[in-house]
Amino acid sequence: MLNRRAGVRDRCLACGFRYERSDDNYFMGAMFFNFMIGATLFMVALFSIIAFSGPDIPWDMLGYVIPILLGVCMVILYPFSKVVWLGVDVMMRPVTADELYVPTPVVARVDETSGQVI
Repeated sequence: MLNRRAGVRDRCLACGFRYERSDDNYFMGAMFFNFMIGATLFMVALFSIIAFSGPDIPWDMLGYVIPILLGVCMVILYPFSKVVWLGVDVMMRPVTADELYVPTPVVARVDETSGQVI
């Protein structure tokens, strides 16, 4: 489903399933899941640093470093959140036969006199 540049392919290579199932704004659900994953990472990092730093909590680091790392993580995790969203959507709306694309084979005609493909 993901290509080498961590982007999402247009269709499944095996069955031809189109990943964007409805309109142009289909992956808005993926943005929601990306935000939820990022917020969860932020909360885990925040509480971990507060819990393990003892009485001297590094508030400056929390104010500057954590939001920058959160932004980087959300950009990196966006393709994976598309995969999560597609899984949730397929569970809610199962795939129908109309959504699968089976390419028809191209049949070439050969000219009998010249032997060239038409």
